[in-house]
Amino acid sequence: AAASALAMPEEQAPVVTRHSHSGELPTVFQQFIHKSRYARWLDAENRRETWGETVGRYFNFMESHLQRKHGYTLSPSLRDELELAVLNLDVMPSMRALMTAGPALERENVCAYNCSYLPVATVRAFDES
Repeated sequence: AAASALAMPEEQAPVVTRHSHSGELPTVFQQFIHKSRYARWLDAENRRETWGETVGRYFNFMESHLQRKHGYTLSPSLRDELELAVLNLDVMPSMRALMTAGPALERENVCAYNCSYLPVATVRAFDES
């Protein structure tokens, strides 16, 4: 009962839409983490990306990458659904991919990986981990 009393009513929950690209994250802590870790500096505008711009950069990269590398075309309706889910914090992609989407991730795909698994079958496995 105490937890539900503290919960924000659904109709008051902050919602960020894909089309506004001007919304920010709901808490000051989330805004700080986004600006300090994930938002790219935009020289021409002398500012960092908004949350919507960061998510847009990620989806622009992924859409292009999927087409170029795998011949997969992401439908506009699927992109809208996925992008809105990330904007509204319903789901999250690899945060490393979100941080590096663009030239850095294009140059080195290892940027997207946080951890990996390797069965230890030989001593050689240790120099790969």
